[in-house]
Amino acid sequence: MEDERWEATAGEIRARGVKALAVQTEVRDREAVQHLVEATVAVFGRIDVLLNNASVWLRAPLLEITETDWDAALNINLKGPFLCTQAVAPVMLAQGGGG
Repeated sequence: MEDERWEATAGEIRARGVKALAVQTEVRDREAVQHLVEATVAVFGRIDVLLNNASVWLRAPLLEITETDWDAALNINLKGPFLCTQAVAPVMLAQGGGG
């Protein structure tokens, strides 16, 4: 369902004559992040900005948070930005003058 909404939004943007790309990405997965970077470069030709905004909040009392919940939050909130930055940095360095 979310994929359809994201693609619909991208379609509305494209209808206005602007390039748009919608790629659902699991930021904890290095291959998925690499796919996102490759798709972005394929559509836009370069990457000028990386906004690491995927995050989760654990909305439970401390004693109710499980270790699994904690690990998932750390993987999204810390590993995700690390993997995205690591995947985008070579592209930005190679293109020069951005990022």
